[in-house]
Amino acid sequence: MIAVDFSGQKWKYFWRFAALGIATLVPTFGMSIANVALPLFSQEFGAPLTQVQWIISAYLLALSVFSIVSGRMVDLIGAKISLYLGYGIFSIGAVICWSADALWILVVGRIAQGVGAAFLGVVAIALAKQNAKKHAVGRAMGLLGTLTAVGTALGPSVGGIMIEYFGWRSLFVLLLTVSVFGAIIAALALQDDPRIKDEIVAPPTLAFRIGPYVSPAIANSLVAVIMMTTFVAGPFYLTYVLGFSAGAVGLVMAVGPIISILSGLPSGMMADRFGAKRVANSGLILVFCGALVFAFLPSVWGLTGYIVALVVLTPGYQLFLSANNMSVMSNVHDSRRGLVSGVLNMSRNGGLIIGASVISILFSLGSGTSSLAQAAPAAIEDAFRLVFLTNAAFIVLALFILEIGARQKSQVAV
Repeated sequence: MIAVDFSGQKWKYFWRFAALGIATLVPTFGMSIANVALPLFSQEFGAPLTQVQWIISAYLLALSVFSIVSGRMVDLIGAKISLYLGYGIFSIGAVICWSADALWILVVGRIAQGVGAAFLGVVAIALAKQNAKKHAVGRAMGLLGTLTAVGTALGPSVGGIMIEYFGWRSLFVLLLTVSVFGAIIAALALQDDPRIKDEIVAPPTLAFRIGPYVSPAIANSLVAVIMMTTFVAGPFYLTYVLGFSAGAVGLVMAVGPIISILSGLPSGMMADRFGAKRVANSGLILVFCGALVFAFLPSVWGLTGYIVALVVLTPGYQLFLSANNMSVMSNVHDSRRGLVSGVLNMSRNGGLIIGASVISILFSLGSGTSSLAQAAPAAIEDAFRLVFLTNAAFIVLALFILEIGARQKSQVAV
């Protein structure tokens, strides 16, 4: 057996961020691995998209609701206990999903997974901010954004392959395995870290002002809508319009997250160098352009147009995510890092819920039927265009809200 010194000077940052990286990866991996199976779940349980989308929405709803709760618990009971609690709840949810023989049982299991994922995501952001150097907060957030993208990329690609060869239950066996592995790595890597203490760090008299976080949180939600739209509408477009198999759909859907992996850390470095506001606005402009490309180019160029849209949209999302997180977390006191990271997670997950539920309804209405397998390819193309034009409008709104927030902040400073 090879002995690894997890607490030595040489390895401490590597293993610490490896543990936080897995905790960052698991929530998005757990979310995206089920997206590629939505057409299969619809057939398996004989349910329309408006019902099976709750497999995604229930997960995201629990993730959103418990982000604030878990953030406060990180501040009160400590990071390590919160991390283990998250892995435990996530694992229980995976077992429930694996054993489900009805859609409602599967949804219950996904709720449990979402609660566990909320703890994992909050701990990762809070500790990354705590351990980052003063002028490298943007890079730390960019690194987390990269790892979030890794989870998002692995979900549809690995999920599609596993569905083809082992069936949909194998998805939850894999999630259980990843969760147990993450807990083991955390137990080894964080056991002797003197900066990660399980103690109450938030003075009860310290006031918390929500005002400075409102506009970044709303913008975060609006941008998250378009990312979830690609994962909800994308599989149906690729399956019923372009005629791809589940494995091929998973590979195509992994293109965007792979681009996120490559652009995450550079985006954080740009935020550190050029400032959060400038980089966030640049990212939003790219996301807006990507939404328009999605609306029109795939119907002309097919798969090539779809990939071009991802190439335009995804780096913009990473630029915005790194800069927006940096602007929020840079001046947060350590005693409130869990709570504020919970606010960030809740706002992003709220947007993902809108993307999974409201956009699903809009997509069904645009296609003229709740049973997309019976819809004509032209109708699905029209619905696809409708949802991305709606997202383009959301991005314009996000730019407007951020500008209002910046002006209010400058007036308060004066």
